[in-house]
Amino acid sequence: MNDTSSLRGRVIELLTGELDVDDVSDDTPLFDEMGLDSAGTMRLVTGIEDEFEIEVPDDDLKRENFATVAVIVAYVSRLLDR
Repeated sequence: MNDTSSLRGRVIELLTGELDVDDVSDDTPLFDEMGLDSAGTMRLVTGIEDEFEIEVPDDDLKRENFATVAVIVAYVSRLLDR
């Protein structure tokens, strides 16, 4: 089982660097309100893979898996628990 708060903090660090913002809440829509686009999503996925030493399957490269911080944390947690 993963430490969700630590996982969340690491995801937030990746996102704030990618989106050039100071902070983002758990439920802020990243695409609609924060300007995350497809290129940014791919950089985020690469950052997640490097940070957590996991591989995001191509079939999982869907907008709904990266919609909010909370969704990303839950998704990464599932990958880490496999």
